[in-house]
Amino acid sequence: MSSYHHLTIEERENIYIMRHDDLSINNIADKIQRSSATVSRELKRNKTIYSPSKAHKRYKNCKINCGRKAVLSNDEVLKIVKHLFLDFQ
Repeated sequence: MSSYHHLTIEERENIYIMRHDDLSINNIADKIQRSSATVSRELKRNKTIYSPSKAHKRYKNCKINCGRKAVLSNDEVLKIVKHLFLDFQ
């Protein structure tokens, strides 16, 4: 496994079916060709009653909100930065 790829909805559905059939995390990981840690984390993150569609929706919502926030989108901060860099040369 060279680089990390997010779980697809199909993989989440397979996890749900195999977990419902009482397969171990290691067996599930082998069958979907993922790390057992990936499967374990997926089940821990969505541990109430595992639902593939809810897990995938949660993933998409988290993905939208991740990443670095634009600091200069705040007008006050932009004004201060412009003042510091442009007015004192």
